[in-house]
Amino acid sequence: EPSGLSGKPAKRAFALVEAGPHGMRVVIGNALARQAGVHAGLALSDAKARLPELVSEPIDREADERALNRLTEWLVRFSPLIAREGDDALMLETTGCDHLFGGEADMAKELISRLNRAGYQPRLAFASTPAAAYALARGGEAVTICKEGEEREHLAGLLMGALRLSPDTCQLLRRFGLTRIGQLYGLDRKALARRFQSAEAAGKVVLRLDQALGLRHEPLTPFRPKPDFSARLSCPEPVASTEAVWEGLRQLTDELCADLTEAGQGARRFSFLAFRGDGGLSVISVRAARPVRTAGHILRLFAERIDKVDPGYGIDLFVLEARLTGSVEAGPMSLSPELSGKVRDDAALSALADRVSARLGDGAVTLRWPVASHLPERAED
Repeated sequence: EPSGLSGKPAKRAFALVEAGPHGMRVVIGNALARQAGVHAGLALSDAKARLPELVSEPIDREADERALNRLTEWLVRFSPLIAREGDDALMLETTGCDHLFGGEADMAKELISRLNRAGYQPRLAFASTPAAAYALARGGEAVTICKEGEEREHLAGLLMGALRLSPDTCQLLRRFGLTRIGQLYGLDRKALARRFQSAEAAGKVVLRLDQALGLRHEPLTPFRPKPDFSARLSCPEPVASTEAVWEGLRQLTDELCADLTEAGQGARRFSFLAFRGDGGLSVISVRAARPVRTAGHILRLFAERIDKVDPGYGIDLFVLEARLTGSVEAGPMSLSPELSGKVRDDAALSALADRVSARLGDGAVTLRWPVASHLPERAED
């Protein structure tokens, strides 16, 4: 929910509107507007009648899409797995991440503080299922922490809409006297299905309830692929010098290569993320022709692009990610092509291709290997 660049709560009732088949309608309103009864779907004329001082402007969905994508990228500092939910919600898999911030409560404080500074008033919820977290963020307190096994208690008093049900479904449930999620707990599911004309609509209600209570699994579709390996380095104080950025990269590379070695893996794509204190993010990526885990080689690839990292007024977190992992070819290095019986040194050729690609850009170098074939059209002089 936008609150202005200052991050302070808005002082005027405000709503975003959009033209529809029956004129301008409210898409979303801020807290002051909602308190006066201005809700999504309400005609703008009716909203003005309820709240004459309401300020409105047309929604720019393309700009919202870009802003949400940027916010998703920035939130990687809190979790490597982030999924989008609708047009205005994000889900983070925080398992194994919250301890980096001192637990869920401290993680929530850090999230709110940083999002406030960026001009947002977020609503947060931590729960063991994505559906429960979504419902609590929509209908609960500004920050809700629901421990595993407490979903039924926390969800019981929330309105049906928090289960991500359509307005038509919620309206039909209201006709049956069902307005709160807790009213579904003791309801016979066959009886519920008989009240709907469509078995699909009834099944949707049961599905959403089961997902929220953890009775059915709901996978997250990540906005960006989760890295196979990653390492992070927090800075006690924001750093802005090229030397400090390079030192951070060096430390992370050593740590990541140690993890890869322990797992017997190498990687062909590495991404270096530098998070600025002002909310900015710089990302540089390099590729290798074959899986590698040698720190010196990886650093040489990044050396060609390290100047693209913009430190701004200071970087407070570095993250190094590895993707496209695979086994590393093991074996002693040959002293020369003659001794190895090969005309070329494949490892040296791949390393050269990596460095040229790092300087000229991905796709600038193509490696071609001769392959025996009986097809005449594949013959080369």
